[in-house]
Amino acid sequence: MARNVDKGNHVVRLRLSAAQIKLLAPGIKLLVESYEIRQRSGTSPFTYPFRIYPPPPGFDRGTFNQSCMDKTLNLCETLKAQSQNGRWVKVDAIELRAAIFAIRAYIEFVRHLRRQHRLKDREFKAGLRIDNRSIALLKTKSHRVPLASRLCEV
Repeated sequence: MARNVDKGNHVVRLRLSAAQIKLLAPGIKLLVESYEIRQRSGTSPFTYPFRIYPPPPGFDRGTFNQSCMDKTLNLCETLKAQSQNGRWVKVDAIELRAAIFAIRAYIEFVRHLRRQHRLKDREFKAGLRIDNRSIALLKTKSHRVPLASRLCEV
């Protein structure tokens, strides 16, 4: 382990498997795309809605640090050239923390997409009246039609 740590620069050399890269790369890409959107439009789609939910008094919103973002962009460039077997990467503390945050943010983003899909699916089913109650009602109505036609014949 000692040879994997460069004590002068506080850089750690890690071996990432292909599976780890497949989880980490989309997370870093999500952060980088959010940063690029912020550069173009001035705001990010994942920005906390301070106007809707004001933070408590004394809340520290933090400040943007370009050098940290540059390291994250650097990590993204390193991960772009994916290998079938994984790869060795050198990361410092900021890049390692950015990678951890990217994985957590990506997992939450996937959960958010799944939740949105379920809600849209519910709205779609509600529009088509496919819920259990509506199906039961349709079954009852479909049984009544032949009975009503027999009454008309009599």
